[in-house]
Amino acid sequence: MFDIIRKTAASLAERNSELIREAKKPISQRLGEFVDPDKAKRRTKILVFISFILAVIATYLYKAEVNRKEKHIKAVASIRQFAVDYDPSLEGKTDLEILAAVHLLTLELFNWTLKIEELEAELKILTKMLPEWQSFERNLYYFSSVKKSWSDARKDCQQRHAADLVTCRFGEEQEKGSCTAYCENIGRGKGGREGGRKGGRKEKGRKEKEGREEKERAMDKKGEEGRKGGRRKKKREKGEERKKEEREGGREEEGMMAQYWNGTTCHS
Repeated sequence: MFDIIRKTAASLAERNSELIREAKKPISQRLGEFVDPDKAKRRTKILVFISFILAVIATYLYKAEVNRKEKHIKAVASIRQFAVDYDPSLEGKTDLEILAAVHLLTLELFNWTLKIEELEAELKILTKMLPEWQSFERNLYYFSSVKKSWSDARKDCQQRHAADLVTCRFGEEQEKGSCTAYCENIGRGKGGREGGRKGGRKEKGRKEKEGREEKERAMDKKGEEGRKGGRRKKKREKGEERKKEEREGGREEEGMMAQYWNGTTCHS
């Protein structure tokens, strides 16, 4: 153990003495040793190799940057051409303005894509529903001849693509919550469909007659009341009588429709 310590201390002392002797040498002597031909050749080879490696790396980076810039320029030119073709008012705008306009177009296209996807999903649902459901006035109706209570029938409707239960009485549109039923869409019993059609035509004719009567009354007001007063009064009386008769007839047909109907109507 002590021998190892002594040898280590001796080697350190010798190395220290060599460094001191080197430091005491004159500059000219140390410069001559530095420019020694053998050592100089070895250093030159190392420097040339390092320089070559650095030159290769620099050339590669330069070409990569040039290619990236060319791709960027081509992409900007392509975007500019597309934007100008789509909107000629963008001609003469800067690249930043062009890119901002294209960004807005991209967002708009994305929104339309989402809407198309929603429509496609709804179309799939409608395609599945069409064999059993019937369309009327941009709505879909499902008819069932099975007798059920109102609550059971409504649950059955709600299980059919988020539909709701509707019914029809007195030949007019009836609203239950957000649901609307039409007389022409119900009546699956004996004569029910025909009764619905007749009720709809009757209602339409009644409205047309009421419109004509209103026009006649307006014309009577503008005319000379003294000369046409009696005739106008007779027309009103006849019109009221016709209206009363039509209402009574409509109620009779509507009562027939209510008797024929005994099923479930779902509205979606």
